[in-house]
Amino acid sequence: MEWQDHPFNAIATCTLCNNTDSVTVTCGEIKRFVYGTELVQNIWPDLSTDEREVLIGWRNQRADSSCGERTGFHLCNACWDSNLGEEE
Repeated sequence: MEWQDHPFNAIATCTLCNNTDSVTVTCGEIKRFVYGTELVQNIWPDLSTDEREVLIGWRNQRADSSCGERTGFHLCNACWDSNLGEEE
């Protein structure tokens, strides 16, 4: 198995309730996403919108973690629905 095929577990923590969401993808896919060579929906067309939001949240929190604290923004489904409502 090549390194790019190894599983990678992306975890994002909800900014409001501290609940964690995770999605497992491959190292090769996450590398393409981190370096911004492709859009999230093009890398993972088979993932749900909610799963892709977890990956975006993971990337946001990862980018801000260099100072030792989590400052990126992510909302879990429950907090999204209760604070922003259903999409019309």
